[in-house]
Amino acid sequence: MDTSDRSAMTGADTEKQVMAWYHENYNGPIFPLFKRQVLTRETSLSTGSYPWVWEDGEEIMDEYFARFQVDKRGFDFNKYWPGDDTFRPFEFLLPKHKRRVWIEPQPLTLGMLVESAKAGYWLYD
Repeated sequence: MDTSDRSAMTGADTEKQVMAWYHENYNGPIFPLFKRQVLTRETSLSTGSYPWVWEDGEEIMDEYFARFQVDKRGFDFNKYWPGDDTFRPFEFLLPKHKRRVWIEPQPLTLGMLVESAKAGYWLYD
C-alpha cells in the first residue's frame, strides 16, 4: 500500500483490511474443534485471554508494519512483550534479588493497529 493508496482509502476500508488480515492469518482456533476468538478493536495481542508469546508477537508486528506500510519508529516492542518468559524450574531456590521480576505487558490492541495504519506511522509510544 503506497501513500496514494492510503489517501484514497477511507478509515473504514483500513479497519476492514487490518481486521481481515489479522483474522485470516492469526485468528485460528486454539484447538481444532474450538471456535475462533471474536475480534474487536479492543482485542489485545499482548494481554488478556489469548496473548501471543514474544516470538509470535514479533512476527505479527513485522508483517503488519510491512503489509500496511506503517513507519515503526517509536514502536517499543518491549512495552508490549517485556522480557523473556523462559520457564526456570528451580528459580524459587535463587535468592530473591536474583529472581526475575514480572513486568506487566501493556495491551497492544487491534484498534491501535487500525489507527496507526490509517496514520501511516506508529501512534502509541
